[in-house]
Amino acid sequence: MKSSIQFIEAYFGSKLTPRSAAKISAKTSTREWVKFCRDYWINSEVDMRPAFNPKPSADEVRLYVEPRLKRSFDKTVSNKFGPSPLIGNSHYRITSDTPSAEEVAAMLNPLKKHLLTSDQIFLPDGLLSVLDFVGEDAKKYDVDRVLDHDVVPRTEQAIKKWLFVLAHLRPLLKDGSIVFFPYHQMPAFYAGANSEEFKHLKSELIFTSDEPVLVSSKEDEIFSSIFTARLFDLDAVLPDKHCFEYASHWGFVGEKKGSTRSVGQGIELGFDGLMPEDSVSVKDLVAIRKNEEVFSIVKTLSVDCKRYIEKNIPKTASPDVITRLSKAYIEDSLAEHGKSSVLKSVGDNTTKSTATSIIVAVCTLPLDFGAALIASLATNPTLLREAEKAADKTHKAHSRLLRLFP
Repeated sequence: MKSSIQFIEAYFGSKLTPRSAAKISAKTSTREWVKFCRDYWINSEVDMRPAFNPKPSADEVRLYVEPRLKRSFDKTVSNKFGPSPLIGNSHYRITSDTPSAEEVAAMLNPLKKHLLTSDQIFLPDGLLSVLDFVGEDAKKYDVDRVLDHDVVPRTEQAIKKWLFVLAHLRPLLKDGSIVFFPYHQMPAFYAGANSEEFKHLKSELIFTSDEPVLVSSKEDEIFSSIFTARLFDLDAVLPDKHCFEYASHWGFVGEKKGSTRSVGQGIELGFDGLMPEDSVSVKDLVAIRKNEEVFSIVKTLSVDCKRYIEKNIPKTASPDVITRLSKAYIEDSLAEHGKSSVLKSVGDNTTKSTATSIIVAVCTLPLDFGAALIASLATNPTLLREAEKAADKTHKAHSRLLRLFP
């Protein structure tokens, strides 16, 4: 199965950008859009399970969003972030005909923190959701028999809007940061609580806490998310703190509490801590994620910050307070890192000025430029400090995160 972006670019024969999306929308007829729906649907039927990479490295965090919880996700998204077609039940709610980079960045708000704490996020394909009726029927009954259906115009307009959304998200789709999967392929027991597979897995769960926990009205959906995450070695995302806390009290028979990725390492959608979402662009996230070593440090730092906020800040704290304390946590962490820097062994000798270092560099330039640079740095701790910062990946990671704050 081709990914969403791979299929679209191959189908239309061009890299998907806002400009190419506009050209595609202008020249594609209604009949061609119905054919696109049919072919996109057929592509979605190809088994995509190999794409889930069943053997990730131990430190990889790969998040999974359960389709059966879409209304609960939608409620959390609407309450905390504003409607987003990328998660929940709002895939038709794209108001602009040609969404801008800023508008798409706002749609991404519910997932931005998760893009700092995870390697991949697996989401139900919203584009497939808007064209599924037309696509499935066009496959069954032929394109021409579907053309006059009253849902076709609405589907055509929705696809055109989605092309712009995907164009702005392209860097995160191409590098696998976000993976769209066909909702009808996942989970294996999508039929729900009556599935024999579902019943069997549920019988292996055991309540692991002595604390009384209010039973969730979404119990089967939560368990579905846990089971799917377990089957594919993913980490379940729960729509709110109550669902997350409920799930965290369960474990599998014969396993220690917290030993499974799916129960022990799940996460709630709208967790507190880190940056204000509105100030972060898609480009910001791509820049942070493109260097694997730096991103690994960002991931650890982001998770540590989340835990610090949860442990030390009351639940009644305002978003502004949480944001300021998150920034302070990262700044303090950077200061602690600086204390162990090799610069401490150099010391600050204020008598060795920048002018002196330049003279040394000029005098040695004819011999070796590299030696000149080293001599220059060695005689000027300020320059040495800046050179170390430039090469220090931990410093880069902290700096990248701090840039996200106003």
